[in-house]
Amino acid sequence: MKSYKYEFEKNKLKKGRQQEVSTSEQAIQDLISHYQLQAQFTVLDLKDAWRTILGDSVSRRTQNLQVKGNTVYVSLESAALKSELMMRKTFILQKLNLHTGNTVLEELVFH
Repeated sequence: MKSYKYEFEKNKLKKGRQQEVSTSEQAIQDLISHYQLQAQFTVLDLKDAWRTILGDSVSRRTQNLQVKGNTVYVSLESAALKSELMMRKTFILQKLNLHTGNTVLEELVFH
């Protein structure tokens, strides 16, 4: 009787462990949310998207790129580049939102 009970408990434990097992992707997502790192990853994603969407020439002339809330703040070296990008602001915002996926950016500020 003792061994049967032991085997039953052992099998019960195995089933519980199998239910707790998750994919590595889910485990990483849980860690990111637990340590509140999503904002940092969003900024990295955004910087990569900036380079991809606008090209290397604009990326080299970009001094700083920050995200605060739903606003992206961009520091540029050239006033002419700032003027040109101001005219394409809505297009850039659409492409950035499309590239980052889960982020909803509402404003783009050049300074």
